[in-house]
Amino acid sequence: MKYYKHHIGDFDQSTRHLTRIERSIYRDLIELYYDTEKPLPLDLNYLCRKIIARSDEERTSVQQVLNEFFTKVPDGWYHDRCEEEIETYHNNQSKRSEAGKASAEARKQRKEKALNKRSTSVEQASNKRATNHKPLTTNHKPIIERDSAKRGSITCAREDALPSLPDVVSFFSAAKLPIYQAEQYYAHLSRDGPIPDWRANAMVWAIDNINKHKRTNHAGNTAQQNGDPHAIANWKFVEACEQQHTGTGKINPRK
Repeated sequence: MKYYKHHIGDFDQSTRHLTRIERSIYRDLIELYYDTEKPLPLDLNYLCRKIIARSDEERTSVQQVLNEFFTKVPDGWYHDRCEEEIETYHNNQSKRSEAGKASAEARKQRKEKALNKRSTSVEQASNKRATNHKPLTTNHKPIIERDSAKRGSITCAREDALPSLPDVVSFFSAAKLPIYQAEQYYAHLSRDGPIPDWRANAMVWAIDNINKHKRTNHAGNTAQQNGDPHAIANWKFVEACEQQHTGTGKINPRK
């Protein structure tokens, strides 16, 4: 037992006739009883040593207290009140243990319920985003016609994973786009995350940048004057695309 109830009134009424030494010894004996949760040993010398009763007066008091308050049985010195308190203590411990297990199970169920609710909310939000997603229209696709025999066909498959830099460079090379823009576009993807159909997006992104340089360089004159190799490469690519394109004669990926 880790503790026991000490009823002051009961103890005082039962021990008022004892000497101070006898009262102290009686208290030590019942505490030893509670600590071991079994009758006290019959060996008087052992008991005296356990409660530090060394003098003749103290040893005599031990024997007197045992004879008056305890019952001698084959297993040791038995005490009715101590046995009742020990039984009550263990019953309470068992009830508290069951209550603790029930409380732990209730907390576990509440946690699982909260996690399931959160998972359902996330799934619903994900489904809602997927339902509300609008696919790219034809206005987002670059208006470029290429000679497949000269440049090879370009497949714009949907890919949700982030492509590698060699993949981006290979695509830009096959599309006859400036290679330096492949590194810029890869940095753009790494920063903003993967997107569906990155090849089509890369084409739009590259041509937007080219048109931007085209407007800024004013038909290539400023690029030639400034000697900007990137701007010159963009201008030459735009000129080549306009010569091969039929219809409007302009590259206008966005309206």
